Amino acid sequence: MNTLTTTFKEAVRFGPQFGLSCAIPSVYTAEILAGSAFDFLLIDAEHPPTNPGIVHAQLMALAGSPAAALIKLPSLEPNLLKQYLDLGPDGLMVPNIDTAADARNFVNLTRYPPKGGRGIAAAVRATGYTRDKAYASKAERGLCRSVVIESKAGIDNLESICEVDGIDVVFFGPSDLAAQLGHIGQPANPAVVAAVEDGIKRVCKAGCAAGVVSGEADIDRYRGLGVTMFVVGSEMSLFAQAVDGLAERIQNKYRAARRQTEGVD
Repeated sequence: MNTLTTTFKEAVRFGPQFGLSCAIPSVYTAEILAGSAFDFLLIDAEHPPTNPGIVHAQLMALAGSPAAALIKLPSLEPNLLKQYLDLGPDGLMVPNIDTAADARNFVNLTRYPPKGGRGIAAAVRATGYTRDKAYASKAERGLCRSVVIESKAGIDNLESICEVDGIDVVFFGPSDLAAQLGHIGQPANPAVVAAVEDGIKRVCKAGCAAGVVSGEADIDRYRGLGVTMFVVGSEMSLFAQAVDGLAERIQNKYRAARRQTEGVD
């Protein structure tokens, strides 16, 4: 749990806030990332083979980090969402939000009665295992809610989604959006880029914070459009790139020498 005076929920409105996706369901990699200078770390519970127990361990590994700890949900399944809320993250991100009704359902599941339908549990990590008696009254103020736009329907309904009380960030996933727009595997397709850029402008005009998955080379362009939340990659992709790069450099350097030694052209 982020213990900074300024919460991520507050900071992301002014930005820029830079983060990395934690795609490897491991406490070890989470602990390594905890020592980095990112503003937030996003634990991916949508795609990796993970569960609340693994995410709990990852959150404990991140507890000493100044970075905010966020969880990307697999869905809006109420019982699973409740378990992730009770782990006490600084924020939740939910994929595949197409309508204002989807966004309202998300917010409702994160709020205690009478505002919403979140279940009450005292002995959970979010409450410090009963020690934080005021948690229920202040949980609303500290939780950052992000919705991911990944479809044409989501693009079409942006303004009404932004109007939903409780939505803090409207986030764009270019790769999934590309697939939905008929350009699978082509997030840099001009039609996809245009849809994302137009969406960002509309979100900012509506008064919401905008977020995006972005390569390092595109950060300045997106900042110019008003984006304040950036996921700039994942530790899994960085790991694969580093491994492949090292192997390629070594092989290229020594393969020729080995062939000469062996008398191979």
